[in-house]
Amino acid sequence: MSVMVMYNNLYGSLPSYLCYCWPNIQKLLLSDNQFIGMLLEALTQCKELLVLSLSFNRFQGSIPQDKDDLQKLQELYLGADN
Repeated sequence: MSVMVMYNNLYGSLPSYLCYCWPNIQKLLLSDNQFIGMLLEALTQCKELLVLSLSFNRFQGSIPQDKDDLQKLQELYLGADN
């Protein structure tokens, strides 16, 4: 399953239950929006993620420490965030 919501000027925080709703998501592409807040540690619950693209938003903070739980992750894009 892939979710691609890019270049839409969407804003707000990502819901903390995102990976609980889509546990088998493989591609989550949310680049070029206006999402804000901290990068959620809940994203590490998406165990099937292959590609995660969050670039060109307004996220802040550090990369979650348990990112190593995403053992299948092949591509991670975080450029041009805060």
